[in-house]
Amino acid sequence: MQIIDILFSLLVRFGFFMFTHIVMWKFNSGVSDNKKTKMIRQLTSLKSSIPELIEIEVKLNRSDSKFSYDIILISKFSSFNEYKIYSNNSKHKEVVRFISSITEKKAVIDF
Repeated sequence: MQIIDILFSLLVRFGFFMFTHIVMWKFNSGVSDNKKTKMIRQLTSLKSSIPELIEIEVKLNRSDSKFSYDIILISKFSSFNEYKIYSNNSKHKEVVRFISSITEKKAVIDF
């Protein structure tokens, strides 16, 4: 491995040159805690099966504000291209199908 590759790997690992994908959802009315837990488990398990996914964090909202969403995903990739590979992965698509069945609204921001 060349020195430039090692330096780039270190920069990516410590948060430089990263692409961040954030998604927030509102659950359908009456969604069970079991399904919420399943959603969190499915999302976090993607890290072990999709190598392009560098970091993932999933948290439930604690606020009862009428403006807030119920759950958030924060994921990081070394580049936009790595994110695109992740988003087209069949395991990711399977999780998206489940999430779509228990949520009514989502908001996304990528940077």
